[in-house]
Amino acid sequence: TQNADLTVVEGGVSCAGGGITTINQYARKFLDRPAETIGCIDFGVSNGGAAQLAFMRVFADSDGGVAPVLASLQEINAKDVYIPGGGFLGTVTVAYDALLDVPAGTNLVFEYDSPASPDGFSTVGTNTEAETYETFIRSDACGIAEYTPYSAIGFPGTAWVLSFNTWDGGPVTCEGDLNEDGVVGGQDLTILLAAWGTNNPVADLNGDGNVGGQDLTILLAKWGVCP
Repeated sequence: TQNADLTVVEGGVSCAGGGITTINQYARKFLDRPAETIGCIDFGVSNGGAAQLAFMRVFADSDGGVAPVLASLQEINAKDVYIPGGGFLGTVTVAYDALLDVPAGTNLVFEYDSPASPDGFSTVGTNTEAETYETFIRSDACGIAEYTPYSAIGFPGTAWVLSFNTWDGGPVTCEGDLNEDGVVGGQDLTILLAAWGTNNPVADLNGDGNVGGQDLTILLAKWGVCP
């Protein structure tokens, strides 16, 4: 991590109109990494609107500067991630069943790609503690075409909370474990019911394009600790 403290205290800064957030990308860059495998990423979010599906993207940046450079990024992985709504403030985990292999010397960029909210303000979870390098934001809707540090848009000291584990020490996940905590249980059922009648791929367990009774049957059949 680049954070001195991983406690999520408040929401960060985002591009918005009328209090409703537009599409935003937030990034942290880790320079010249050793050879490693990434098992999971924990990052802070704040969402006052409806639950939504976002993406965590991992890039290699051939540019060796502190700031991510859009033109020099090569995507290593993109994974959808469920973001709770209704005033959620906390940490979300993205776990990789197939670990991400990172060659030595890679400049790693982690990007939280957040879609436009339908009805509220959604952003990263932050604090004001020290950080090794600044948090970066990009948003075409606000004319921020390149990754720009928070300080450059008038918000110094706003630190997005993010950490990643370079080992396979997270919980074993399985079908039905929608929040990837190693257990199929009440939280997963809540996610599925919130997505009922939609095509949300996180909860569409049978892949038929609709979250419904068949997906509920699959989840209940997997109830309990992942084997």
